[in-house]
Amino acid sequence: MRRAALIALALGLAGLAGVAAFAANPLIETPLLPSFANVLGQGGSFTANASGYSSLFYNPAAFANEGGSFTLYSSSAWIYADPARFLGSLGTSGASAWLSLMDEQLADGGFGFGFSDGVGYVANGLGIGAVVNVDLYLYGDPAPAAVGDLVITVAYISGAALPIQLGPVRVKLGADIRPMFRIRAPADYAVMTDLVTAQFAGGNPLATLNTTSALYGWALGFDLGAIVEWGPLKAGVVVRDFPRTNFHYTTSAFGDILAALRDTGDLPSGGTAADGYYIPMDVSLGIAYAPDIASLGGNFQPVLHASLNELVAVIRDGRSFLTLLHVGAEIRLFRVMELRAGLNQGHLSFGGGLQLFFVDLQASVFTRELGQSYGDRSSSGLSLEAAIRIPAARQARAPKRK
Repeated sequence: MRRAALIALALGLAGLAGVAAFAANPLIETPLLPSFANVLGQGGSFTANASGYSSLFYNPAAFANEGGSFTLYSSSAWIYADPARFLGSLGTSGASAWLSLMDEQLADGGFGFGFSDGVGYVANGLGIGAVVNVDLYLYGDPAPAAVGDLVITVAYISGAALPIQLGPVRVKLGADIRPMFRIRAPADYAVMTDLVTAQFAGGNPLATLNTTSALYGWALGFDLGAIVEWGPLKAGVVVRDFPRTNFHYTTSAFGDILAALRDTGDLPSGGTAADGYYIPMDVSLGIAYAPDIASLGGNFQPVLHASLNELVAVIRDGRSFLTLLHVGAEIRLFRVMELRAGLNQGHLSFGGGLQLFFVDLQASVFTRELGQSYGDRSSSGLSLEAAIRIPAARQARAPKRK
């Protein structure tokens, strides 16, 4: 048990070692973490309890979990808006109600949306996947002064994990590599207005954005992870974007980038280099407790868990402890239904899932904290996922010698 703890601690210290080197650099990119319903519904805690397709983005050590799945297709969508206000706007026709919702939200937590489409195989110690992730978020008071970013990321993830048995303790060590292509464009109130009104009145939803100078380029990320299992207890640590993920950007008009990709499959030949942008390394620690209630035959499987995410942000940004804390619970019923609840940075979240043969449906309501302390700038949202998943075939074990 002592050796296992030292392995996990070493990964955590490795992540913290490089903080001072980039603490003052302002050119910070957002990490690639899609707003998955199954993670946000249980408080955003997914370090020690990571599993399946979502583990490609949270902890590569989970590639060594028993079982596994092949995600033929996953489509997630989310909106950054008060869920009650958003659902109340669905029955309205015309753009006025949506523009009113946008104005209310921009000054009260922000407004935006996104989606993520991908495929992945996570089983037998391997994790392989590809994803297209789009995220747009604006904030400002008054609303016409709101600003933000549109971030489009295409990524491939490939990694492996190795289980090691140390007496009663099982240690899983994992790593992955993540080449990414990203387009980042500044967005404002006019851009968001175009996007909303175009859904009802037609026209070009990117009319304002097309002439905006945007960044586009490549990066190569690395993640390290460990999970220590001792009976029903788990402890996990992950170092993401180790030691940091540098983007090699070029600038060009947003419309020119899309036109070049559409017409030639290549990127614009012009533009100016813009180096120095990066995703900072970060560390998360987590624990989980999953009792095995054998008397219920797997019809009731609870998991309690907690994590401290983005520990480096304590040093870099001076954020409060509560904004790092994620606590959650998940109950799996009759092998086909999941119920979730949690505290995401002090804010309540809940959700659930349903598996019907190979179809996996997930939904969650969440609130995230974007300020320095709890309540500074809370942003609520709704996330949905529909996926086609099949159980992965297990590797055949060699017969024991007599």
